[in-house]
Amino acid sequence: MFKNSAVTELSANDLQILETVGGGKSFRLKKNDPKKPFHYVIFYAPWCGYCHQVKPVMETMTKFIPVKAVNSENNKELCNRLGIQGFPTIYFCKDNKSEPLIHFGERSLDRLIRFAQEHMAVQSGGRWARSKRSTKSKRSTKSTKSTRSTRSTRSTRSPKPKKSSK
Repeated sequence: MFKNSAVTELSANDLQILETVGGGKSFRLKKNDPKKPFHYVIFYAPWCGYCHQVKPVMETMTKFIPVKAVNSENNKELCNRLGIQGFPTIYFCKDNKSEPLIHFGERSLDRLIRFAQEHMAVQSGGRWARSKRSTKSKRSTKSTKSTRSTRSTRSTRSPKPKKSSK
């Protein structure tokens, strides 16, 4: 599915299975570029419609952060060992020392970039530097919009007087 694209295809030989503290399974890349410690790993199935929908997003994501892909059909044993049952399953990997974080939710380019920014430290060169000011301004904009919509739906008329029953 990701042939002839900037997304790197991985196989079971490229990943090392790890035991987590709670007895679960996790993974890490056997070879990781120290200059690019952050990356996404997507587990996909070639027959999955959702995987085909997210493909252009992941290809565009490679302009910002490396993306690696694992074909579940070719790596069934690996997916079974990791407990991957739904597709696409997207992990964000900070480095080869910490456990990968699974991404739940919207699979848009903007949301995946924000998810990465929320979970990483400032990368050398400042490419992914988080700005407290930009985060704060987004929050204040959202609260203003919700306040405006609430105000516009409120009625300014006084309630109708009740009919007296005589």
